[in-house]
Amino acid sequence: MKTSWTQSNPGRRFLCCKTSKARGGCGYFRWYDDEMSAQARRVIWGLLKRVKTYELERNRSRKVWMICIVVGMILATWIYVTKLS
Repeated sequence: MKTSWTQSNPGRRFLCCKTSKARGGCGYFRWYDDEMSAQARRVIWGLLKRVKTYELERNRSRKVWMICIVVGMILATWIYVTKLS
């Protein structure tokens, strides 16, 4: 059982052959869940987009934070070395 995360079927589960047809699998496919209403699909897809946007922003913030830490450590080292001289 797998879950579809496409825009047309977000969160809808289906059964399929574990091996793809290209690799010698049987090509079996059947929806496990009933089709969702258009409103449910729009809501789920909108929520998925918001989560994705949040995760991207969080990752950017982490990168900026790490850059600030590295720059701070370099400056602190430079100040320490210049005081010893």
